[in-house]
Amino acid sequence: MVESFVGQVHRPRPLVPACLLLLLAEHSGHGYELFDRLQSLGLQLSTRGSVYRYLRMLEAADLVSSELETRESGPCRIVYRPTAVGSEVVHRCSASGGQLLSVLKELLAPTRGAVVSQSS
Repeated sequence: MVESFVGQVHRPRPLVPACLLLLLAEHSGHGYELFDRLQSLGLQLSTRGSVYRYLRMLEAADLVSSELETRESGPCRIVYRPTAVGSEVVHRCSASGGQLLSVLKELLAPTRGAVVSQSS
């Protein structure tokens, strides 16, 4: 049971679509690149292909658009970027994320010392 809980905290799936939108607001990207960018944030997905499920969901909701990018060498890639609606959602997520971060910091502050002292 503990491992299941830790796994859920380590892979916060509900945050993935919002994180993808925020990453795409920084600059457009393709699925594998976005997977790597999510990993660098500490969000663990089961496979690289799982990013595409989220991207298709975001595209169906008109939050991102995709375009086939041809390259001189290598296969074509699908590049994603936020739509106007997606950009508005990014703005809202940023504001809500700041509030959530404040709440989490407040909630975690008293326990931080307890967790550290228990593991020592």
